[in-house]
Amino acid sequence: MKNFLMACLILAQAVWADTPAAPTKVHWPYFLRAQDKVPRKSLACPDVPPQGPGGQAWDPRASIQPPDPKVLDLFSSPALFEEIQRDKSRETQVQHFYWHATPRGLDYCHFQDLEGNHWYGWEGGDGNFNWVLGKGHRFWWRDPFAAHWLYYFQGYWWRADGQGPHSIQVCVGGEYYACDAQGNVLKDMGQDGSGAIISAPGRYQGDRRGGHGGHGGQPSQGSPQGGGQAAPAPGNAPSGN
Repeated sequence: MKNFLMACLILAQAVWADTPAAPTKVHWPYFLRAQDKVPRKSLACPDVPPQGPGGQAWDPRASIQPPDPKVLDLFSSPALFEEIQRDKSRETQVQHFYWHATPRGLDYCHFQDLEGNHWYGWEGGDGNFNWVLGKGHRFWWRDPFAAHWLYYFQGYWWRADGQGPHSIQVCVGGEYYACDAQGNVLKDMGQDGSGAIISAPGRYQGDRRGGHGGHGGQPSQGSPQGGGQAAPAPGNAPSGN
């Protein structure tokens, strides 16, 4: 029994050693305003395209991780943003996957659903396919576990609901943290003190640190439109419709 407990302790120490340290500060956030168009909670991502960019058969999985900020920075660059806007105006067939290549080697597709929403997707090189929604001059990602929306701003994904005058939730490495209007991290939202993960609409079990294997932060009673004071205007190029 003693040897078993010692082995468990060694394993736990190894797991914690590999766990990235919690951030203490992130970029200052952009708080949503009344004119920001938060997608409705029930809106779901399209299916993964049945064929790849070259028409080849493939079978990637829908990603459960927040999309790579490097790709979102590429989408927000002025040159590609203008190209996306031009393509969107002429690619009008709904439920059709339009594939495009970028000079940086990224193949992405444009998809318009039956409601007129414009989606942009790509395979991340790890067998996972990512979808983001272009809406209200920004990109949005839907957490598939908690079913809430996050928007991209300055290298981070920010939770749309539950915003207060001085606090907001940010997703870093798949973990949710509360931070203030200056980007100072206040609290890790992924644990309740007993190792269980708190999430809406229910509870999920994950590893000791939380991770994004099945959580999405604490449920919130906040308005989907936020209610916080606006931070300085976003520095990224506008994205979406």
